[in-house]
Amino acid sequence: MPNVGATVGKFEVAEIVIIRSASSRRLDPVTGDGWLAAGDSASRFDPLSSQGIVKALRSGIFASYAISDLLERGDHDGLERYSRYVLEEFKSYSEIRAYNASKLANLLFALELQRRAAVHRVPLSSVAAHPGFSATGLFVDPEGVGANRIVRTLGPPLAKVFVQSPAAAAQSILYAASVAPPGSYTGPQRLRETRGPVGPAKVSRLVRDGALARRLWSVSEDLTGFRYPWPGNP
Repeated sequence: MPNVGATVGKFEVAEIVIIRSASSRRLDPVTGDGWLAAGDSASRFDPLSSQGIVKALRSGIFASYAISDLLERGDHDGLERYSRYVLEEFKSYSEIRAYNASKLANLLFALELQRRAAVHRVPLSSVAAHPGFSATGLFVDPEGVGANRIVRTLGPPLAKVFVQSPAAAAQSILYAASVAPPGSYTGPQRLRETRGPVGPAKVSRLVRDGALARRLWSVSEDLTGFRYPWPGNP
């Protein structure tokens, strides 16, 4: 927002600034004897997820069902159902974050490998690619997105209309393996890189962060105890 820095700079801090973590957390337990927590009191997601308002409304709706069951029918099972809902919602969000983090790590490794190969003059080509969105067995696999019954039922017919075939999705992988220049990232070009002709894929600010890539590489070496034997290294 324009001029915010100039406006805030006019004020002085009257007390010690208290800093609180905004990381994702879940209350445990989320219900008890005659009470339950809702909204951010029950669980909170990283603010960067941009899910706060929708999540709070959704939590309030499900909490109201549990409260109604308890007050109108004396049914304590509603509290248990609500507890399971909060747990599964938080677990699903955590798994998505872990999945996204693994994709980021893969890109950081691929680009850092190319940088190090260039420094040590090793004749290798490190490239990355993503297939976009394709109609694979993940829609019906209970270990994949097919774990959701609605996705498992509606996914296959909708996929035939809106997403590309596995053969089309493989084009970016084949391009990266045979044509793409070293240190590149390839993917489909249309509909937010979910389908279409192959070309350069977009990379985020984090992917371009060389310091982050070097740190990830170093931490990985420390955790695995493996050091890549680059030429000239002891």
